[in-house]
Amino acid sequence: MDLSLLTDWLLLIVLVVAAIGAVFYSGRWSGKVNAVLEYLKESIEEARNNQKSMEKSIEEVKNNFKSIEITVNEVKNDLELSSLVMKGSPIQLTKLGKKVSTDLSVKSWTEQHAEHVLDQTTGKPEFKVFEMCVEYVACQFNEDPVLNGKIREGAYESGCDVEQLKKVYEVELRDALLSIRG
Repeated sequence: MDLSLLTDWLLLIVLVVAAIGAVFYSGRWSGKVNAVLEYLKESIEEARNNQKSMEKSIEEVKNNFKSIEITVNEVKNDLELSSLVMKGSPIQLTKLGKKVSTDLSVKSWTEQHAEHVLDQTTGKPEFKVFEMCVEYVACQFNEDPVLNGKIREGAYESGCDVEQLKKVYEVELRDALLSIRG
Protein backbone atom coordinates (compact mmCIF):
# COMPACT_ATOMS: atom_id res chain seq x y z
CA MET A 1 0.00 0.00 0.00
CA ASP A 2 1.01 3.28 -0.76
CA LEU A 3 1.75 5.58 2.13
CA SER A 4 -0.07 8.44 0.61
CA LEU A 5 -3.20 6.32 0.30
CA LEU A 6 -2.91 5.28 3.92
CA THR A 7 -2.48 8.90 4.96
CA ASP A 8 -5.52 9.87 2.95
CA TRP A 9 -7.55 7.15 4.63
CA LEU A 10 -6.25 8.07 8.02
CA LEU A 11 -7.01 11.73 7.35
CA LEU A 12 -10.50 10.78 6.19
CA ILE A 13 -11.12 8.71 9.35
CA VAL A 14 -9.85 11.54 11.55
CA LEU A 15 -12.09 14.01 9.72
CA VAL A 16 -15.12 11.69 10.02
CA VAL A 17 -14.46 11.14 13.76
CA ALA A 18 -13.95 14.89 14.22
CA ALA A 19 -17.16 15.62 12.32
CA ILE A 20 -19.07 13.04 14.40
CA GLY A 21 -17.59 14.56 17.59
CA ALA A 22 -18.45 18.07 16.44
CA VAL A 23 -22.00 17.02 15.61
CA PHE A 24 -22.32 15.24 18.95
CA TYR A 25 -20.83 18.17 20.87
CA SER A 26 -22.94 20.77 19.04
CA GLY A 27 -26.05 18.68 19.68
CA ARG A 28 -25.18 18.58 23.35
CA TRP A 29 -24.49 22.33 23.36
CA SER A 30 -27.73 22.93 21.46
CA GLY A 31 -29.56 20.90 24.10
CA LYS A 32 -28.07 23.09 26.84
CA VAL A 33 -29.05 26.22 24.92
CA ASN A 34 -32.56 24.84 24.45
CA ALA A 35 -32.81 24.04 28.18
CA VAL A 36 -31.71 27.59 29.04
CA LEU A 37 -34.20 29.03 26.55
CA GLU A 38 -36.97 26.85 27.99
CA TYR A 39 -36.05 28.00 31.51
CA LEU A 40 -36.17 31.64 30.36
CA LYS A 41 -39.57 31.09 28.71
CA GLU A 42 -40.94 29.55 31.91
CA SER A 43 -39.49 32.39 34.00
CA ILE A 44 -41.02 35.01 31.73
CA GLU A 45 -44.39 33.25 31.84
CA GLU A 46 -44.20 33.04 35.65
CA ALA A 47 -43.34 36.75 35.81
CA ARG A 48 -46.35 37.53 33.60
CA ASN A 49 -48.59 35.45 35.88
CA ASN A 50 -47.16 37.21 38.92
CA GLN A 51 -47.77 40.57 37.24
CA LYS A 52 -51.40 39.61 36.58
CA SER A 53 -51.74 38.47 40.17
CA MET A 54 -50.24 41.74 41.43
CA GLU A 55 -52.56 43.72 39.15
CA LYS A 56 -55.51 41.87 40.66
CA SER A 57 -54.18 42.56 44.17
CA ILE A 58 -53.68 46.24 43.38
CA GLU A 59 -57.23 46.42 42.02
CA GLU A 60 -58.52 44.77 45.20
CA VAL A 61 -56.59 47.31 47.31
CA LYS A 62 -58.06 50.16 45.23
CA ASN A 63 -61.55 48.75 45.73
CA ASN A 64 -60.91 48.40 49.46
CA PHE A 65 -59.77 52.02 49.65
CA LYS A 66 -62.89 53.10 47.74
CA SER A 67 -65.00 51.12 50.17
CA ILE A 68 -63.21 52.68 53.14
CA GLU A 69 -63.65 56.14 51.61
CA ILE A 70 -67.37 55.52 51.16
CA THR A 71 -67.65 54.28 54.75
CA VAL A 72 -65.75 57.32 56.08
CA ASN A 73 -68.02 59.64 54.09
CA GLU A 74 -71.11 57.85 55.41
CA VAL A 75 -69.85 58.17 58.99
CA LYS A 76 -69.00 61.83 58.38
CA ASN A 77 -72.49 62.45 56.97
CA ASP A 78 -74.07 60.62 59.90
CA LEU A 79 -72.08 62.75 62.33
CA GLU A 80 -73.04 65.93 60.52
CA LEU A 81 -76.68 64.86 60.50
CA SER A 82 -76.65 64.11 64.22
CA SER A 83 -74.73 67.23 65.18
CA LEU A 84 -76.28 70.66 65.46
CA VAL A 85 -73.05 72.57 64.77
CA MET A 86 -70.21 72.03 62.30
CA LYS A 87 -66.66 72.05 63.52
CA GLY A 88 -64.43 74.71 62.07
CA SER A 89 -63.99 78.39 62.34
CA PRO A 90 -66.32 80.06 62.69
CA ILE A 91 -68.71 77.48 64.11
CA GLN A 92 -71.77 77.15 61.88
CA LEU A 93 -75.10 75.39 62.27
CA THR A 94 -75.72 72.15 60.39
CA LYS A 95 -78.99 71.50 58.57
CA LEU A 96 -80.27 69.83 61.71
CA GLY A 97 -79.08 72.77 63.82
CA LYS A 98 -80.96 75.20 61.54
CA LYS A 99 -84.09 73.04 61.75
CA VAL A 100 -83.91 72.89 65.54
CA SER A 101 -83.29 76.65 65.63
CA THR A 102 -86.42 77.22 63.55
CA ASP A 103 -88.50 74.72 65.55
CA LEU A 104 -87.55 76.39 68.85
CA SER A 105 -87.74 79.97 67.51
CA VAL A 106 -84.17 80.60 68.60
CA LYS A 107 -83.81 83.61 66.27
CA SER A 108 -86.74 85.27 68.02
CA TRP A 109 -84.98 84.80 71.36
CA THR A 110 -81.68 86.14 69.97
CA GLU A 111 -83.41 89.24 68.53
CA GLN A 112 -84.78 90.04 72.00
CA HIS A 113 -81.45 89.47 73.75
CA ALA A 114 -79.03 90.88 71.15
CA GLU A 115 -80.00 94.43 72.08
CA HIS A 116 -79.04 93.77 75.74
CA VAL A 117 -75.46 92.78 74.90
CA LEU A 118 -74.77 94.71 71.69
CA ASP A 119 -72.88 97.54 73.42
CA GLN A 120 -70.52 94.99 75.03
CA THR A 121 -69.36 93.83 71.55
CA THR A 122 -68.05 97.21 70.41
CA GLY A 123 -64.47 96.93 69.21
CA LYS A 124 -64.22 93.21 69.98
CA PRO A 125 -63.06 90.69 67.37
CA GLU A 126 -65.53 88.03 66.25
CA PHE A 127 -64.05 85.25 68.41
CA LYS A 128 -64.43 87.47 71.52
CA VAL A 129 -68.05 88.17 70.55
CA PHE A 130 -68.63 84.42 70.33
CA GLU A 131 -66.98 83.85 73.72
CA MET A 132 -69.26 86.51 75.17
CA CYS A 133 -72.28 84.75 73.62
CA VAL A 134 -71.21 81.46 75.22
CA GLU A 135 -71.06 83.14 78.63
CA TYR A 136 -74.35 84.99 78.09
CA VAL A 137 -76.29 81.86 77.05
CA ALA A 138 -74.84 79.91 80.01
CA CYS A 139 -75.86 82.69 82.39
CA GLN A 140 -79.37 82.92 80.90
CA PHE A 141 -79.73 79.13 80.98
CA ASN A 142 -78.92 79.13 84.69
CA GLU A 143 -81.02 82.19 85.60
CA ASP A 144 -84.05 81.95 83.30
CA PRO A 145 -86.25 78.93 84.12
CA VAL A 146 -88.26 79.42 80.92
CA LEU A 147 -85.13 79.26 78.72
CA ASN A 148 -83.75 76.41 80.83
CA GLY A 149 -86.94 74.39 80.32
CA LYS A 150 -87.12 75.26 76.62
CA ILE A 151 -83.54 74.13 76.00
CA ARG A 152 -83.91 70.93 78.03
CA GLU A 153 -87.22 70.07 76.33
CA GLY A 154 -85.77 70.93 72.90
CA ALA A 155 -82.77 68.69 73.58
CA TYR A 156 -85.10 65.86 74.53
CA GLU A 157 -87.31 66.37 71.46
CA SER A 158 -84.40 66.65 69.01
CA GLY A 159 -82.41 63.76 70.50
CA CYS A 160 -79.34 65.82 71.30
CA ASP A 161 -77.77 66.87 74.54
CA VAL A 162 -78.36 70.19 76.32
CA GLU A 163 -74.84 71.47 75.57
CA GLN A 164 -75.36 70.98 71.83
CA LEU A 165 -78.62 72.85 71.94
CA LYS A 166 -77.01 75.68 73.89
CA LYS A 167 -74.50 75.91 71.02
CA VAL A 168 -77.41 76.66 68.65
CA TYR A 169 -78.38 79.62 70.86
CA GLU A 170 -74.73 80.77 71.07
CA VAL A 171 -74.22 80.64 67.29
CA GLU A 172 -77.52 82.36 66.54
CA LEU A 173 -76.80 85.10 69.10
CA ARG A 174 -73.30 85.62 67.68
CA ASP A 175 -74.66 85.81 64.13
CA ALA A 176 -77.36 88.30 65.18
CA LEU A 177 -74.82 90.51 66.97
CA LEU A 178 -72.36 90.45 64.07
CA SER A 179 -75.18 91.21 61.64
CA ILE A 180 -76.30 94.21 63.70
CA ARG A 181 -72.71 95.44 64.02
CA GLY A 182 -72.27 95.15 60.29
